[in-house]
Amino acid sequence: MELALERFLSWNDLILGSSPFGEGLNNLYESRFGLHKHSSVADIERICGDEICRDYYVFALIRHPVDRLCSLYNFAGSVVHKWAAEQQISPKDVAGLIPPDSKASTPPLSWPSFQAFIATTSFSEFIHNERLAVDNAFRTQASRLRSLRDGAIRAQFFRLEDTDAWLPRVKKALMLDFDFAHTNESELKLVTPDAVSHEDRAHVESHFAEDYATLDYK
Repeated sequence: MELALERFLSWNDLILGSSPFGEGLNNLYESRFGLHKHSSVADIERICGDEICRDYYVFALIRHPVDRLCSLYNFAGSVVHKWAAEQQISPKDVAGLIPPDSKASTPPLSWPSFQAFIATTSFSEFIHNERLAVDNAFRTQASRLRSLRDGAIRAQFFRLEDTDAWLPRVKKALMLDFDFAHTNESELKLVTPDAVSHEDRAHVESHFAEDYATLDYK
């Protein structure tokens, strides 16, 4: 969505992450104000005041928890496999061969979710790994949309799976006509939602119970 809207930015608009321009601003804003591309509604309210959610049209795109974790697993796998290929080593040997300077040049290798991928050998092991538990990506989406003041959802949310239904409404609300394409797709498809076992689905549903209940997922 950020990439779709970036070309419409005015001088007083802001984008954090998602594009070269946005990534540059993201680093500056995180250093100066403590806000970044993955900040929650509560984080933003803490810095900007809760009136910001009343004065602006706030919306968020959400995703089925199983699809979201499959995407994370495939993304981590794509980066790790690419790094391993560059080092001419097997991906299974990455865990013991990552020097500190590699984490500096490839920051994702130090992220908890990537460390969980490196330490495991399957999607099932990945979603149960303790490293993943502390990653922002393993927090519920609903919790990221709740207000600091009263815990209420402060963003109109749209399910990525239902794009055709809500995209015209967003275009009308923003008074913009734009193309919404699938970008940043992982190079590897190591797991797909339909391949996730019943046991692992039950684990995801238990951990993300707030999303299933609040965001109308089943």
